[in-house]
Amino acid sequence: MTVKMSNNSPSQESTESDSENSIELNVNLDALQKSASNVFHVQCTSIQEFSKGGFHKVYILKMEDGKEYIGRVAFPVYLQWKTESEVAAMEYIRLNTTIPVPKVYYWNSSVNNSVGAEYILMEHLPSIRLCDIW
Repeated sequence: MTVKMSNNSPSQESTESDSENSIELNVNLDALQKSASNVFHVQCTSIQEFSKGGFHKVYILKMEDGKEYIGRVAFPVYLQWKTESEVAAMEYIRLNTTIPVPKVYYWNSSVNNSVGAEYILMEHLPSIRLCDIW
């Protein structure tokens, strides 16, 4: 399954006439599931959209063993540097503070991969999203 992502609000459909600031990206969700299966050595049985922001689309990856992980797919903004900086910052904070930060298991900072976008596979921490309580 290939999904066309846009950083427009969910109620807007992306077309050729969208503003110049619109960013579109084709994401191969089957490839994201396959990557998760390879990284975690267990079959990824489903993928569900969890959240979408200005720079990422986030998916919950459900595995055959009952575990869940996060697949965070980036829009093509600040290619390579953004994803690599985010991974480095999360790892530094996770290792050097008591702030709960998800462990990154795998990342790919190239858009030239089977997913078709930069992405991060990480731990799914139980939490309440700030946007749900603010």
